[in-house]
Amino acid sequence: MVCENGLVISTKEFGSVRVRHMGYDFAKVQETIKEIVEQLPLTVESMNKMKTTELNQEKAVEFAKKALNTRFTDDELNRIKIDVTELLKPVREEDKGSDLWSIFNVVQEKIIEGDFEYRAAGKNRKAREIKNFRQDIKVNEKLFDLALEYVS
Repeated sequence: MVCENGLVISTKEFGSVRVRHMGYDFAKVQETIKEIVEQLPLTVESMNKMKTTELNQEKAVEFAKKALNTRFTDDELNRIKIDVTELLKPVREEDKGSDLWSIFNVVQEKIIEGDFEYRAAGKNRKAREIKNFRQDIKVNEKLFDLALEYVS
């Protein structure tokens, strides 16, 4: 996790480190911390590239539509209607911007937090927050990989 809003970066891009919570030794913890620090420049580089990549409205909508596929299957998306432009509206002032990093963070938060409405079977519904840890990680990793596809 790299952000207060629950953002998780892709493990494919930056590798993965794990330490068991029971029976670990201090040397293993130090080794893990060293691995994380070594990966940090790659993480920052990808974030900086996203911050310098501007998306026009058409590309932003395209990104938001593709981002929905990280949470919903194609069958589900065919049964429901979502106003994609609502996914692009920032909740906080500091999230406003047309750069990929800003758009990514806004869409990521809404998809994970369930901060959007959709229409299904003739009724308006509010999406639920993703509370399952594994699903949260899976969706976040897919979103990060998707965002990396837009880096110029």
